[in-house]
Amino acid sequence: MSETPHPTASGVETLLARLRDEGVEAGRRQAAEIETEARAKADALVKQAKAEADAILAEARQQAETLKHAGEEALRVAARDSVLRTRDILLNRFSKEIKRLVSMEMKDGEMLRRLILEVAGRLRDEADLERRERLELLLPEKLVDVDELRRNPVEVREGSVDDFVSSVAAGLLRDGVVLYPGEEHENGIRVRIVDCDIEVDMSDGAVAELLLQHLQPRFLALMEGVIH
Repeated sequence: MSETPHPTASGVETLLARLRDEGVEAGRRQAAEIETEARAKADALVKQAKAEADAILAEARQQAETLKHAGEEALRVAARDSVLRTRDILLNRFSKEIKRLVSMEMKDGEMLRRLILEVAGRLRDEADLERRERLELLLPEKLVDVDELRRNPVEVREGSVDDFVSSVAAGLLRDGVVLYPGEEHENGIRVRIVDCDIEVDMSDGAVAELLLQHLQPRFLALMEGVIH
């Protein structure tokens, strides 16, 4: 005779099978949830890492651009300073050369004679010497012996480079013009109308400064390419 399965045993097995299946399904769901959560976290980490990398890259590019601009500005400033230094050096040399040339011209006896005739002679003619307007003429000691002219304005050394200049100065002295030696190392002349507090400065320094006021701007313009 075959044995009939016991109803209680069959129910237990069914319950166990169902519990097993439910446990497996729950495990699968939990595993899927864990996997989904892990994927989400991984995606978030990737996005965060990418964002941080982009930020670092952007900052690096900004710093590189800043350094580039700073370098370009430094080069511009250095180039400008170099141009300014070169300009100042050339301008200084130009000024010294003008002063040297003027000083050389003022040492020339013919130039001094013309200055005396043009400046001192004209002032002598225009000044009212009869009203005792005192006219003074300052001459360079290296070219004209003022003391000798004062002592003897009639006799003038002959054969020297400055004899004609001295003769012109002596003529002014006889006309009432007072002669004085000029400042040391100064060429050219100075003429003063004492009572009117007027001085006409035609020394080499004054003439050079007057020329430079006109020539320096043109020289700078030539260096900067304004005048061709």
